[in-house]
Amino acid sequence: MGYADMVWAFSRRNPDGTASGLLVDSINVLGEKCGLDFTHFAYPWARTQEMVKVGLLDGFCTSRVKERLEYADFCSTPLSQTTFGAFHRKEDTRIPDITSVKDMRALRQGTYHANGYALQFLEMGQMHMESNTASLLRLIALNALDIFVAAESDGTRLIAELGLQDKIDFTPLSFLPKGEFCFGLRKTFPDAQAVLAKMEAVTRVAVKSRELPLLQYSAR
Repeated sequence: MGYADMVWAFSRRNPDGTASGLLVDSINVLGEKCGLDFTHFAYPWARTQEMVKVGLLDGFCTSRVKERLEYADFCSTPLSQTTFGAFHRKEDTRIPDITSVKDMRALRQGTYHANGYALQFLEMGQMHMESNTASLLRLIALNALDIFVAAESDGTRLIAELGLQDKIDFTPLSFLPKGEFCFGLRKTFPDAQAVLAKMEAVTRVAVKSRELPLLQYSAR
């Protein structure tokens, strides 16, 4: 399984190249329930997706956007769904007036490479690209960017780690589709559909009982 290397608390790269975080813990819970054993690795997110695409990794846990559906199949039940909005400077009074993606054109927007949500739902031609979320948050604090669209949980802890609590805020944007984390496997993985069926069955039960670490974190 592959993950992003700098999206704590969801996933991060350990010194030995393996991955840790809420996504890893949640996938392990599901694997134990259906008798599957996973190993976990983390890289820059664009590289992780390419490695799944070419068969160097077997799967990931992410949103089912059009580009990924070309080379991977997913469980239909998400491990978690999240509300999306904008990270922005606290003093920016323009944010509450945003009611559409078109409205965001007046703002300096940023995202990270291979962000599937942005590719499907936002206007990539409007984006300044960075390699990770931390870089985007720093640029917003420096008034070099205005907004970064993401789930609140994607940046809240990182903002604290960067010492930017007094500079950056998050505003939910109700017109944006929710994000999701779904278990996915490359189409060329042996018996992919059988594995997906097992994971789908245990995911439904675990989501209903809210026993996944990912759901417990989201409920805080």
